[in-house]
Amino acid sequence: MPVNVAIVGPAGSGKTTLFHALTAGRGADGVGMVDIPDGRLTRLAEAVQPTKTTPAQVRVEDSPPGSRAQRVAFARQADVLLKVARCFGPEPDPVAELEEFALDLVLADLASVERRLDVVAKEARAGKKDAQAETEVLAAAKQHLNAGQQLRTLTLEPDQRAMLLGIFPVTLKPAVYVANAAEALLPGGGEPAAKVKKLADGEGAPSIALSARLEAELSELEPSEQAEMRAGYDIDESGLGRIARAVWEAGGLITYFTAGEPEVRACRLNGRAARRWQAAGRGA
Repeated sequence: MPVNVAIVGPAGSGKTTLFHALTAGRGADGVGMVDIPDGRLTRLAEAVQPTKTTPAQVRVEDSPPGSRAQRVAFARQADVLLKVARCFGPEPDPVAELEEFALDLVLADLASVERRLDVVAKEARAGKKDAQAETEVLAAAKQHLNAGQQLRTLTLEPDQRAMLLGIFPVTLKPAVYVANAAEALLPGGGEPAAKVKKLADGEGAPSIALSARLEAELSELEPSEQAEMRAGYDIDESGLGRIARAVWEAGGLITYFTAGEPEVRACRLNGRAARRWQAAGRGA
């Protein structure tokens, strides 16, 4: 199954423009597949000269309009959240807009934690094994969420994290922040993008500054024309490629390669699958 990436953000942030740029117009009904650029795959293909080269991919979906509950439900089904912030136009206030959206997610997780606490309390009274340990983790999560903090920033041991996964917490999901900046502020994105980066850094999340509109225009050009246009903005790499790699890394994925005359392929493995792969003597 491909990694599912939900593009979320406030209205007017440019997330739909970013979706079209990422999918190069190949998406349909707000869903599309995005190749993960990888120089190792390119070099391997050059050495093997296969009939076909297949990059690793992620599935991206643009969040549809809807109520707060619908936006939370959409984010909950994803593996990675791509949070787009408006850093262009009149008086951009990306951090306030992102925090308003994050609050909806925090409140949804808080409700889930409280419901689970009620259940676990009954299990603890019935003497169920591990109920006390889960109660302690849930209590810590509740306190963290009550403070307006997302669960990604709560220090958890692996077994404690596993206890929380049963409630499908949306604020525990990895996130990548995108500061959608005015073209005139490229390549860094100016002060609005710096604010987004500070917010992301506080959560230990990656942040990327780009112009979704510019990237959408570039996706329609030939590679040589793209490079020339990027040079005019002092951009040395595709913002879309940086997003794809950041999503890959945020999802905790490892790339493995298979190579032969018919095909050179990049594939994804999570940490557990990678260890099995290496134990079988097939690691690359």
